[in-house]
Order: sequence, then structure tokens, then C-alpha cells
Amino acid sequence: MIYLNKESLKITPPEILIVGVGGIGSNLVDLLIPALETCELKSNIYLMDSDVVEKKNLGHQKFFEKDIGKSKVESIVQRFKNQKNVNLFGITEDLRHPPQLENYDIVVVCVDRPGPRKLVHKNTKQWLDIRCMGDAFIALDSSMEEEEITNLTPDHKPQSCQFSNAISNQNLQFGFVMAAAFAAQWVFQKIRLHHDLVSFAPPSRIISITFGELNTKLFGGQ
Repeated sequence: MIYLNKESLKITPPEILIVGVGGIGSNLVDLLIPALETCELKSNIYLMDSDVVEKKNLGHQKFFEKDIGKSKVESIVQRFKNQKNVNLFGITEDLRHPPQLENYDIVVVCVDRPGPRKLVHKNTKQWLDIRCMGDAFIALDSSMEEEEITNLTPDHKPQSCQFSNAISNQNLQFGFVMAAAFAAQWVFQKIRLHHDLVSFAPPSRIISITFGELNTKLFGGQ
């Protein structure tokens, strides 16, 4: 059993940026903050997203009817205000320039566009790039080789974590939940490491709810 070292909690809280609070990001925050509060792991978390909540978001993003028309980040900040151990801040803008990434210890990019992903890859030291489509997700992080990251980050048009006809076909899929859980585990362990606690973050991988982990040579598969 590993016991929590209370002395470690005197360390300056880590500065964490979560880019994008849609299907993955909003559920990630909903998992992460209560866990940090319960374990008394002090953290400063910044949420960056310029979008507002729409009705179509409610099936797979952690928002409610009362949030429709409101800023996504401000809705989440209000939901988790007055925490004892987590300071939560909203940034109602999109990630477009390297200076926006300065002074963060950990960056998690959950957006549906390659541009912000590439900015994070090139301008931050400790990052997680978490994506999903339908029932599957892919997790890349800063421990990977540059060539692997480049090969897995091609240019493409913005796309949702749901297939384009998912709602009209009455076929929402839940890869975003698995992606959010993975990201919460990864970030939580990185925060433990920041606080000088024993930490084991999950490795990069590709997983489908239906088909399981996908073996690829890039991720150590055979």
C-alpha cells in the first residue's frame, strides 16, 4: 500500500491546461476535479475553448439544458467553483499561437483539429493528445518519438468525436467516455508525480470498445 505523503502537498500546485472541453474534455474535467479534491492534490487547471453549449452537445458532452447558449468553459467553472484544492480558470479563446502555451506544467489537448495538436506537440514538454471517433480513442503523449507523432497527426478538416450522421441515425457512440477516463488517469498520475508521489501514467495506445486494443508497431504491438 502506498501512503500519501502530506509533506509533498506543500509543493507549488502544477499549472494544467486542458484545450477543448467537448466530448472528451468536459467529461475529463468531471472525473478529474472530484478525484483531486478527495485526495487533496492541489492543482491549478485552465480550460481553453471558445465554443458555447448547443442542444446537440447534450448527448455526449457534460452539459445540461440550463447551459445551452452559455460559454462551455464558464459553465464548467461555475459548476466547480469554491473547490478547496483545485483552482479552476476559464479561457474563452481557441489555441492558435505558441505564447498561449507558456508557463504550463501539463497540457492536454482534446480538440478535433490538427492545428492546435501540432502547436502543443512542438511547444510544450509534457503533454497528452487524446482523440476519439465513434467507439474508439487514440492517446499520444510527449514520451513518443517525433516521427510517430507526426505520422499520427495528418492534416484534416475539423471533426467531432461522433460520426457526422450519429444523431440522425440514432447511433451515438461512447469512445469519448473511455478517452476521458484514460485522460483523467494520465493527468491524475502526472499530478501525483509533480507532488513527488509514486506515479504510473498509462502508456500511449489505440483502443476500440468493440474490438479492444489495436495492435500497432508504433505502440509496441506485434
